[in-house]
Amino acid sequence: MNAPRALANAAAAPLRDGAFPAIPGVSHHMVEVNGIRMHYAEAGTGEPLVLLHGFPQNWYMWRDVIPELSRHYRVIAPDLRGSGWTDAPATGYGKEQLADEVASFMDAVGAPRARVMGHDMGGYIGFLLGMRHPEKVERYLALNIATPWPTRRALPDAWRLAYQPVLAAPVLGAALLRSKTFIRSMLTIPSTHDRWSPQDIEMFAAPRRDPARAAAGSAMYRTFLMSELLPWARGAHTSTRLEPKTLLLVGEHDPVIRPNVVAGYEAHARDMQAEFIPDAGHFLAEERPDTVVERALAFFDGP
Repeated sequence: MNAPRALANAAAAPLRDGAFPAIPGVSHHMVEVNGIRMHYAEAGTGEPLVLLHGFPQNWYMWRDVIPELSRHYRVIAPDLRGSGWTDAPATGYGKEQLADEVASFMDAVGAPRARVMGHDMGGYIGFLLGMRHPEKVERYLALNIATPWPTRRALPDAWRLAYQPVLAAPVLGAALLRSKTFIRSMLTIPSTHDRWSPQDIEMFAAPRRDPARAAAGSAMYRTFLMSELLPWARGAHTSTRLEPKTLLLVGEHDPVIRPNVVAGYEAHARDMQAEFIPDAGHFLAEERPDTVVERALAFFDGP
């Protein structure tokens, strides 16, 4: 067991039969961080690579890239606060707080400095991690997420966030997130490839049927809209420079993250590039896993 203070694997059992779907080489652990128990999947040995999942997903979104990446790194894929099989307290869903929690998690599992890859909401948390804790991020690969530095060019695409107030609404948002049909729509509508098996859908829907985890998902969006959106739009992060070398990959057909939303990062990052991947939508790690692995290996160990 690589993690200090790790709890019994049995505590991570998600399904009635007490087992996660088998992925070669993957083990499951629990560790206490900031007073909550965090679940994480781990595979491989060597230099650490931390994978931060997006919404409404959990560690399992990395299932198609972990086997190859774990041949090169010690891959560590946590469930973030309120997601998957990590505890879901009622508060603590500010993105800066979540970034700080990831930093504490990295210390807890013996990965104080690591390569980091994040998708969607986890991608934004990864950006904040790189700005607030640059000493912890060797290099950063972001997938399908807006940067922390919006420009006026993003305004025409603001309507694409119209789904967020629905998810943030008290009672309604949590009720929707407890629906397997709704979770399926969140996964399939932004995708260009139908790669979602019934097991895949269940792995993301099952934790959200828990009222606390459904409420946590709604609270994450509510926190963003009520406390973070306006400061973000006004440039709250423009005075903070992103120091780790960074690559942003976005599916060309992502319905939310359009080129206008990505533009303008150059003045705020020491060394960052962005690339749009053809024939892909919002879920790059699942729609184009081979491409993600190829770019990741080249980027993390490139010049």
